[in-house]
Amino acid sequence: MRGERGSASVEFLGFLPLLLLVGLGAVQLGLAAFAAQQAGTAARAAARAATVDSPSRPSPEAAAREALTTWLSPHTTVTTTPCTPGAPRTTSTVTMEVPTLLPGTTFTLTKQATMRCPGADGTGPLPPLSAAAGGVAVPAVAVGPCGPGVAAVPAGGAGPCEPRAAVPAGGAPGRPGAAFGGSP
Repeated sequence: MRGERGSASVEFLGFLPLLLLVGLGAVQLGLAAFAAQQAGTAARAAARAATVDSPSRPSPEAAAREALTTWLSPHTTVTTTPCTPGAPRTTSTVTMEVPTLLPGTTFTLTKQATMRCPGADGTGPLPPLSAAAGGVAVPAVAVGPCGPGVAAVPAGGAGPCEPRAAVPAGGAPGRPGAAFGGSP
C-alpha cells in the first residue's frame, strides 16, 4: 500500500500535456471559425462598398477593415474588382492568416463575396421610385395584374380576379385556432 502513494499524481502529470494539447486545439478551432466569419463579413462589406455610387463612399479595402476586429485586421489582404461600365458584378476577396495557438501550425483562409454592379441591367444606380409618394423617395412596390392583395383565379372561376382568403390570427381560413390544435 505504501508504494502506491502519489501514483495518481504521477499519472495525472503524464496525462496533463495531452489534455492541454486537446484544449488548445479546441480553442484554435473556435478561433478559426471566428476568423472565417469575420473574413466573410469583411468580403461582403468590401463588395457592398464597391457597388455604392457616391464620391463620399469608403474604399472597399477600408470598408472591409472597418468590418473586422482590430486584432485580425493586420493579418488580412483585401482585393476587389471594381464596378466598371459594362461589368455585371464586383467580387471582393479577403485572405486572412488565422492567429495560431499551437506551435508549428499555420492557417490561411479565403472568403469571397460577389454583388451586382449598379446599372448592370439598365436600372441605374438606384431602384425605380414611386411617384405616388408626393415627391418623397419611396421604392416602387410591385403589383400583380389584379392589384395588391388580390390573387388571379384560373379560368372557370368566379372572375378573372378574386380577393385572397383572410387567415385569422390563430389558424387556417374559417377555423380560428385550427393550425395550433385549438377548438373552432
